[in-house]
Amino acid sequence: MTLFSRFQEQLKQNQLISKSDRILVAFSGGKDSVCLLLLLLEMRKHFPFQIGACHVHHGIRGTEADEDLCFCEEFCRFYQIPFYARSCDAPKFSKDQRLCLEEGARILRYQALQTVADKKGYNKIATAHTASDQAETVLFHLIRGSGLQGLRGIPSKRNNIIRPLLPFYKEEILDYLKNRHIEFREDSTNADTLYTRNRLRIKILPEMKNINPATECSLVRFSQVADEQCSLICAVCDQWEKDNQIDPESGKVRLQALLALYHKKEMRPIVREEISRMARKEEIVIDFQHFKAMEALLNFPSEGKLIQISNGFSFQIKDGFLHFGRNEIKSEGIEYQVNLHVGENALPISDIVIKLSDKRRGKVININKKLLIIHAAFDKIEGSLFARNRKDGDRVVIGGMTRSLKKLFQDAKVPSHRRDRIPIICDQKGIVWIPYVGLCDRVRESNCDEIFTMEILGTDLPHI
Repeated sequence: MTLFSRFQEQLKQNQLISKSDRILVAFSGGKDSVCLLLLLLEMRKHFPFQIGACHVHHGIRGTEADEDLCFCEEFCRFYQIPFYARSCDAPKFSKDQRLCLEEGARILRYQALQTVADKKGYNKIATAHTASDQAETVLFHLIRGSGLQGLRGIPSKRNNIIRPLLPFYKEEILDYLKNRHIEFREDSTNADTLYTRNRLRIKILPEMKNINPATECSLVRFSQVADEQCSLICAVCDQWEKDNQIDPESGKVRLQALLALYHKKEMRPIVREEISRMARKEEIVIDFQHFKAMEALLNFPSEGKLIQISNGFSFQIKDGFLHFGRNEIKSEGIEYQVNLHVGENALPISDIVIKLSDKRRGKVININKKLLIIHAAFDKIEGSLFARNRKDGDRVVIGGMTRSLKKLFQDAKVPSHRRDRIPIICDQKGIVWIPYVGLCDRVRESNCDEIFTMEILGTDLPHI
């Protein structure tokens, strides 16, 4: 089969192109992107779709990069392909974002391509990644210890990005262009071994080929096997989420369900996939060391325990769930005192409300002192009621004993990271009610004839 015939088969097998598609090609002027444009032009003779080309000037190679831009523009003019050029300052961006130059340039390149596609109405972006790039990528992720997901390599299709050249090696692409006497540009930085991928291609892969001449093919096959295994894991994880009514986009997973899975050793790849999904929405990659830390968390789970990840995010156990999100800012130091009246009283801590009823005839009967709605003796209240934040040294008489608020919270199993969200209800004489803990002795008088009701409301209250 000719290279074009195999190209047609690749497009058909992976359903990369449809009639009426508008495809924007990432066009550097190098041999791979030149080959991709020519093959797409040939393909367009067989069914209708539109092609455009976008060249991104990264601000790295000075005059050489300017000449690349001119070459791309002339190439597209000759073949009557709509051409778009975008410039960016990759060195500055990479420095500001503390990224290596390769990564910074990649991010800006994809941003520029997507911007042009959106503005000009292209529904797909085609990049010229090859099988040789795939082999380098797999080796790169293997050295980094990226795990099975990283070893899947480059997908032929992701969202609106397609990679039609992925089955082809650079040698056969070069032959295709030379046989047709097609010119292309060479990027001088491709020879600079300071860049990791160049070092892999120039130094590491040739040594590996001395051992096995088919090293690139082996790495590509390895990526295909990893992709199949990851697909299986993802399918099992999808079913587990469905069975347990779990949405990883919510940033939380019911801990009991996760632990039941984790304690079956053969199911731990599913646990890893679920943890990765939780972090993926914030574009955070969970590496091997993160997984080891998470194992420690799941082996000895306890309320409030957390594992710091990166960029201010963490996994934390709270309220019976494993949560993923930005680290909570502790609320210590937020002081408030709000006078309470009959009805609903909003407090300056998130959505918490204290609701008071008017006095009425009745007895103080509270079957469960930890209920978030509680009755108190009206005639034992001194002055006006108010709600405030807890303070160091808070003490109250409950059950005939004077006890510290800290100890009472511990006994009630209120997580330490949630205690500052619980308002303390007081009168002029002192503490009257501590939600989750109970009433102080003096307002628990069962012989009174008049009572009133206090209730705490809120969507983010601790669940004890």
